[in-house]
Amino acid sequence: MKLDAFDLVRLDLPLRQPFRTVDGETATRPVILVRAAIGDRVGWGEAAPYPGHTSDSIDEAWHILVATAERSTNGYVDIDPIADGSSSRAALDGALVTLRSAVEGKPLGHTLGATSLSVRASASIGLQPDAPSLLSSVGLAVDAGYRCLKVKVAHQPSAVASVIRKHFPDIAIGLDANGAFTPDDMSELRALDVSSIAFVEQPYPVGMERETAELAAVLQTPVALDESIRSLTDVTKVLSGPPVDVLTVKPARLGVTDCLRARDLAVADGVSLRVGGMLETGVGRAIGAALAACEGFTVFGDLSASGWHFPTELTRLEQQSGLIEVPTGEGLGLDVTIDESRVVDRASYTWPQQ
Repeated sequence: MKLDAFDLVRLDLPLRQPFRTVDGETATRPVILVRAAIGDRVGWGEAAPYPGHTSDSIDEAWHILVATAERSTNGYVDIDPIADGSSSRAALDGALVTLRSAVEGKPLGHTLGATSLSVRASASIGLQPDAPSLLSSVGLAVDAGYRCLKVKVAHQPSAVASVIRKHFPDIAIGLDANGAFTPDDMSELRALDVSSIAFVEQPYPVGMERETAELAAVLQTPVALDESIRSLTDVTKVLSGPPVDVLTVKPARLGVTDCLRARDLAVADGVSLRVGGMLETGVGRAIGAALAACEGFTVFGDLSASGWHFPTELTRLEQQSGLIEVPTGEGLGLDVTIDESRVVDRASYTWPQQ
């Protein structure tokens, strides 16, 4: 696809409150927005690198995207040299796919093959210091209209599930361990079955996929892999071994194109999918919503409204009554507004070069 313009905007965006996982605490989210244009048709992508989750850092992503643009002398931006599993590749892929949708005059969901007009919204809850704090955070999400929650856990997952279920019996709960447990915790993980949760995600560290499959074989609770899925090669490897129940695929890490390829492989193997997130802005979330509306994504994803984590919204992706409508405008389907006070750097390219 021959571009007329290619723009990069690097931002540091504060979160409403720090988000804690087993990997640490995040208070400010660095991202890079990618804008690709042909005439007045525009596509958007987002690089949202996360330590330990993508192969590139924010500085590396910026360098890769700038170098990719500078290699082009005629508007053809080549994605192939960029490493799989990098936020930079995912961002460029998102920009090109949404641009193609805009050029064709179609919404992104139509281009990806979406089969529904809305998807279930889900709020992510970071690690909390105690039960009252946990219940307070869950209550805020429920009061905001969320009926699906993904809750971070680092120890005693059955106690976390039990206390939430006791106070909020009707919501769907997923637990995300980020690899915090080992097979020594089998009895604690098996106790999750009494709480009827939707899934436990990445219970064991990367590299323990066979042990994770063994856990899935004895749990009634569905077991999902997340960090273990960093590329399409990982998808093929996991599906060739003992089965797990769910694959979490992240457009911010795999790119939306490879997420669809992963979907095809998983569906053929009878494995369910969910769309994962990495604290993206509304740009990344809009892409995730369109993907989650496609066939095969049967488990609720990491899809909150754009304002759930960010006080300053670049786009307006809303949830209502526990649902997010898939944008219906051409391309990304949402207007993007840059908060100039949060801009760290910019780079712009046009072809033919002046």
